[in-house]
Amino acid sequence: MLLPNKLFSYEESALPLMPEILRMLDHPKSPREIYQKLSHKHQDTVRLIEALDCLYAMQKVELDDEGRIFLCSEK
Repeated sequence: MLLPNKLFSYEESALPLMPEILRMLDHPKSPREIYQKLSHKHQDTVRLIEALDCLYAMQKVELDDEGRIFLCSEK
């Protein structure tokens, strides 16, 4: 995952995408729907996939049987 460092700023990393993705998941969405909503700001699909991967690893999002992404319920 691309993290901020001396070469890459915070804005160039995958980190600023994560809160945006979480805010838009009011109901399950496909990765394509998420990309389309964010594409006007962020054209890099690799950063989007990295952000989704990180959110999944942190157990903030899950996938349903149809491949749609949804927020995990609080335990």
